[in-house]
Amino acid sequence: MRSKKKRDEGIFSFYLGIFGNIALFIFKFIIGMFSGSIALINDSFHSLSDFLSTIIAYVGYITSIRPADKSHPYGYEKAESIAGFIVALFLLGIGISLAYNSITNITTKQPKSIALFAVAVSIVSKEIMARYCFYIADKLNSPAIKAAAYEHRSDALSSIVAFVGVLGAILGIYLLDSVAGFILAVMIFYYGIKVCRENVNILMDKSPSQEIIDLVNNEIKNIPGVLGVHRLRARRMGRNFIIDMHIDVDPSISLITAHKISHAVEKKLEDSGRIASVIVHVCPSGIKIGEED
Repeated sequence: MRSKKKRDEGIFSFYLGIFGNIALFIFKFIIGMFSGSIALINDSFHSLSDFLSTIIAYVGYITSIRPADKSHPYGYEKAESIAGFIVALFLLGIGISLAYNSITNITTKQPKSIALFAVAVSIVSKEIMARYCFYIADKLNSPAIKAAAYEHRSDALSSIVAFVGVLGAILGIYLLDSVAGFILAVMIFYYGIKVCRENVNILMDKSPSQEIIDLVNNEIKNIPGVLGVHRLRARRMGRNFIIDMHIDVDPSISLITAHKISHAVEKKLEDSGRIASVIVHVCPSGIKIGEED
């Protein structure tokens, strides 16, 4: 289980997103309406979607840190991936909505210059939030915080597009404001697909990266008594991994010795910090039985 300090860091990253996004939504929407910029109004609703999805990701994170119990012996860590998937649906939905809004609300009005200031504030604020959340997500290996970080990054990038659109409209290229709003919507939709794929892969128990497999092999290759490893499988459970494997041992050793070796493998991996649970099947080296054929 995570230390209290790490849990608090994760919770703070969500508070930053919740309060930061609602403030940016109000700020950009008011100035967007006042200045007449479609790109800025679209960008404000992206911040609103960030606010709502960050709340969902927060609920998933809080649920995921609950300790394992009788009804959920493996814990609640997949709640983060479920929350991340819901966040992805928010991104997809808001992308489609904003694309429609850009197409049906093409303007020939020149937005006021204050819209540029609002977009600049949004770019800086969201990039700071994104970098902080990516840092915490990597530190805690948290899918929910990573999904929230992608939300912040997509908002920062979309604000850059909005800045170009508003600037173009101020200079008299009015269509550029709506074009920027549409490009913004496509970018949001792309991030939605990216976040969706990552979390669906976790929920579907997709094999992890080779880095995790190498970590397992490196951790156990020097354990006394382990002569080989095969049928190594891994799946992600929220921020951690569950491993099952077969190890080869000397067929002449006692059952007690074989049990001690398997226990040493389990402890070594679980102490590595990335592995939540290990299941080890002991096989007599050089002897083919059943599934070992």
